[in-house]
Amino acid sequence: MERELTLHHMRRSKSRRVASWHYLHRRHGIWYIVRRVPKRYQPYDTRKIIMLSTGIHVIDDPMARHAGSIAAAINAVLEANWIAASTRAR
Repeated sequence: MERELTLHHMRRSKSRRVASWHYLHRRHGIWYIVRRVPKRYQPYDTRKIIMLSTGIHVIDDPMARHAGSIAAAINAVLEANWIAASTRAR
């Protein structure tokens, strides 16, 4: 069962990323989703690391409340695409 992202799960850490939801990073003043392609989907997606912008500036959303919801939606689309690709390949 997958855990749904909630705002209280997102805490700041000393690093440049949000600790509890490790896909969300700050880069050049914008929130990005950064993640690796899971091993089970690597045959269907040739990218090793995926970096996609949320389009949200850190200065406008310093606690990543809005960026977190955008990142969760982006992650859901990525997962759905990987599942669809692996299903088509069977």
